[in-house]
Amino acid sequence: MTLTDSETGLLSDSVDKDIHLYGSGFRVYVIYKKDIITYYVEADKPIKDEDEDQVTYSIKLQKYKKKIKSIHGTQKKLMTLGELQEILNRG
Repeated sequence: MTLTDSETGLLSDSVDKDIHLYGSGFRVYVIYKKDIITYYVEADKPIKDEDEDQVTYSIKLQKYKKKIKSIHGTQKKLMTLGELQEILNRG
C-alpha cells in the first residue's frame, strides 16, 4: 500500500498549516502503517492559556487524551512538524 499523490499532498498541506499555527518545533506522533506515514497527532499535553477558561481547557485536554489513547498499539515515531515536513518533501 502506498499513498497516492493526492493523499501525500493532503498530509503535506496539513503539516504546512500546523507549522504556520504552532511552529516547526511542535512535537507530534507520526503514525505508520506498513512503514507508510498515514497521519499524525500532537504529542504534548495542551497547556492552559492565561485567558482560557477551565471548561475550554478541559475540553482540549479530553480531546488530547482521546487521541493519545487512539494511537495506543500503533506503529509511531515522535518527531517535530519540521522533521515530518522534510520527510514528506523527500517524497
